[in-house]
Amino acid sequence: MLFFRAGRSSQRHRRVLHDTFFTNPVTLATSIGRRRGSRSRYAQELYVGQSENYGDAMLLESQTRLTDLVPLSPIILAFILMAGLAVVIVLVGLYVWMSQSGQPMGRIAALDLAERGSLASWFCSLTLALAAATAGLVYMVRRHRLDDYRGHYRVWLWSASCWLLLSIDATANLHDGFGQLMVWLTGTPLFGGPATWWLVVFGFVIAAVSLRLLVDMRHCWPSATALVVTALCFMISLAFHYGCVPPEWLRWPPGDPAVRAVAINKGALLSGSFLLLNAMIWHARYVILDAEGLLPRKRRRRGRTGGEVYLLDGGELVRSGGGTVRVHPPHGVVVSPPEVVAVETPAATPVVATTPAVVVAPPAQTAPLTTTVDGVPVQRRLTKQEKKALRARLERMREERGRQAG
Repeated sequence: MLFFRAGRSSQRHRRVLHDTFFTNPVTLATSIGRRRGSRSRYAQELYVGQSENYGDAMLLESQTRLTDLVPLSPIILAFILMAGLAVVIVLVGLYVWMSQSGQPMGRIAALDLAERGSLASWFCSLTLALAAATAGLVYMVRRHRLDDYRGHYRVWLWSASCWLLLSIDATANLHDGFGQLMVWLTGTPLFGGPATWWLVVFGFVIAAVSLRLLVDMRHCWPSATALVVTALCFMISLAFHYGCVPPEWLRWPPGDPAVRAVAINKGALLSGSFLLLNAMIWHARYVILDAEGLLPRKRRRRGRTGGEVYLLDGGELVRSGGGTVRVHPPHGVVVSPPEVVAVETPAATPVVATTPAVVVAPPAQTAPLTTTVDGVPVQRRLTKQEKKALRARLERMREERGRQAG
């Protein structure tokens, strides 16, 4: 009963079961033997993991995984992008050609972009369904990320649901039925027809999910860019659908203004749906490469190393090379002199260290850093020439001590 609890405990149990499965694997032969039971006419020891008809090809280790369906080559992804945009251009071009006067073939329902049963509707529904499936695939991989403590991976499940709903609406015309239902329940028709209710309710949900999805996709700039361009295409489609942009302002495609408005509206809708699929595929590629450790690791800043001495005086960290850095102690921690490094003398003395050292002194006994240049005490920052001369002098002294010791 403990494994059915919701929350972090269920995730912990799921990971434990996952590790147990891989540490104690169950072969295909043992599972077949258990399913057959003791009443089988064949003994369980006869099943050694090889089928009589299929051989080793039926083993689970040799089957194609779902993640193998995602293209990883940038050349293949670029080819998919160009092929999809070419399909959109062909569909829009055929509609404009069919709508021109004087065509002997007349009107063809399969090429009419305004019809629900056209090739454009099928293409839009197909791309949205594939986008939903790809988002589900990203969710299956993304949920195993170790540093996602707040469960941000669940947004991919929400996005898969939204894309699937849009795919069904592309062919089943859900927005009109939902709008009529809301007008009947509320008695309030909105501007633009009953379908505006669909845009108000589900548009808000899809916009919120898309914004949160964009935050999660920020590390992969191709997928994030494709998602932003998808939103722009959908906004253009809505602007032409509700007549916010007069078609007379544009000169392409040639023909009647009504045909021009439908062509731009449906062309933007088809482009947005296909770019949404590309955004999901690009991010699925990114997540898979990240899970397999094939992405370049980020460079981390290295700490300070080598012969620097620091003096902490009343919350100010003064280093020997010049400059001041404010240091704040941890909250609730009171630093007292017995708890810090002891100082041999009140004044700061030169210390040679292989690692950065912090010297803490009482404020009353702290003396300013003093350096001698050619035998003259100096209480200021050294110039580059003075630092170079001091470094050469120390090097000569070190060599002399080495020769005397040898």
